[in-house]
Amino acid sequence: MKVLICLIPFDYSSKTGMNRRILLILRGLVRLKKEYLFTILITQDNYEFFKSEYPSFSYKVVYDYFMLRKMRSFSKLYWFYNCLYVNFYCIMSSYELYYFDFISAFSPCLLTKKKVFTIHHLPANIDKVSLKDRMFYNIFLTHNLKHTYYFSISEYTKNEIMHFYPAVKEDRLYVNYNPIEVLTSSLTDPILNYQYILCVNTFHPKKSTLSLIRAFSIVKKNKSYKLVLVSSKNSYWNNVLFPEIVNLGLKDDVVCLGDVLDDELENIYRNASLFVSPSLREGFGYTPIEAAIYKIPVLVSMESALPETTCGLVNYYEPAMDEEVLAERILYLLSNPPSEELLDNVSFSLKSKYSVENRAKIFYSQIIDILKVGV
Repeated sequence: MKVLICLIPFDYSSKTGMNRRILLILRGLVRLKKEYLFTILITQDNYEFFKSEYPSFSYKVVYDYFMLRKMRSFSKLYWFYNCLYVNFYCIMSSYELYYFDFISAFSPCLLTKKKVFTIHHLPANIDKVSLKDRMFYNIFLTHNLKHTYYFSISEYTKNEIMHFYPAVKEDRLYVNYNPIEVLTSSLTDPILNYQYILCVNTFHPKKSTLSLIRAFSIVKKNKSYKLVLVSSKNSYWNNVLFPEIVNLGLKDDVVCLGDVLDDELENIYRNASLFVSPSLREGFGYTPIEAAIYKIPVLVSMESALPETTCGLVNYYEPAMDEEVLAERILYLLSNPPSEELLDNVSFSLKSKYSVENRAKIFYSQIIDILKVGV
């Protein structure tokens, strides 16, 4: 038996949740000594990284020959070539199963062979998004279903798929949670020499950072803390968030660190007084789980997958957009933090559930189940 894992396109330097997921799954498969079942399809750019990090896997490499190197200067043409190559290779090869950890234009949705797509999330208000986006998801979730299985990264995402795409039957949908592995940093002294509330989230309206900033303006009147935000600055920061910070007189109290190194982030997590995620939409939600594993009190909204993936073990509030309610919960938790014993227990539970070995074991067993099922 042999399974092809298609990792085109892929950028191993990117820290997105999708990239982290597949890299940790591969690490888990190595620890379980199950890599013999899989071949990884990658581009030449990624080969050295994967071969050094995961030497025991088999690889099929798309090499850049002379004409392809010339083609790189024409990005759309180069993209189109790789897209054609992936589709052609999948059609011509004879693997028993084709696995795609994300869906993209590269994914051969019409391949009439057994395949698995991982759906990380559906766009918010999928029934109201652009025709282009709807057509994209329609292709993957309404066509060629006889040969297709799906992994969703939460029950929430699974239920959304079944609601908006009823043609996808439940026996074709597997919940396959993301693995999480936190670091132990060599940095022992706190990087930040003040008390702070932490939020690690992309700057985007659906993350509701604006509500958090407004809630913090209320908290600041009662508590001497700073609000630390970890995210790359973008147009939403420049045009919406930062002007509101200035308007509320919080320029010296809200700290945006931008992107930080992994060991620095670990240190920032461990020394926070409270972690807050007011997000309106998460297909999974890495950062609150990571914070809880680091034994930090966590407060999240009741929106989307967050109550499910945090297993009801952290602190919650609703409605998500109500900054007064959020401020009240923050003030309560700062004055009445959970006990060390409770934080230890929450950390142990989440670390066990999302361990690399545990998630890879479930991933492997689900792949085997799909292999055993006839088309």
